[in-house]
Amino acid sequence: MRKQHLEPIQGKNAFYYPGFDSILLNTKKGGAYVFHELGHAKNYNSNNKAMKYLIKMKNPLISSLLTTAGMLCAFIPRAEGEEAETFWGKTKNFLKDSSVGITAVGALATPLEEGIASIRGASIAKKILSKDQLKMVN
Repeated sequence: MRKQHLEPIQGKNAFYYPGFDSILLNTKKGGAYVFHELGHAKNYNSNNKAMKYLIKMKNPLISSLLTTAGMLCAFIPRAEGEEAETFWGKTKNFLKDSSVGITAVGALATPLEEGIASIRGASIAKKILSKDQLKMVN
């Protein structure tokens, strides 16, 4: 790996970089983060379609757009009477009824994927570390 790619991590703790399929660590600030980052690597390289979808939803642009769109959908007035039977009326009602779900998908993707990475990292650490070391990492 070229040096220019390592320079930006100064002052950071750790991160998984899918472009190089590598984990970059600042070992002076906390090498124990490697297990959490291994969890991210395991998530990213998973064949699970739901995990692939979750990682895409974690993109800051997508998650912020979904969160904003979901919150705005809450302000759509419900279609009543004959208007509720038209395509646009049904669409308005669907968006109004789904506003909480749309917001949740955008807002919860990142914490959910981070939690899964921590759980997977902890399972890797359990296989490698002693009980005393595991207490320090957790």
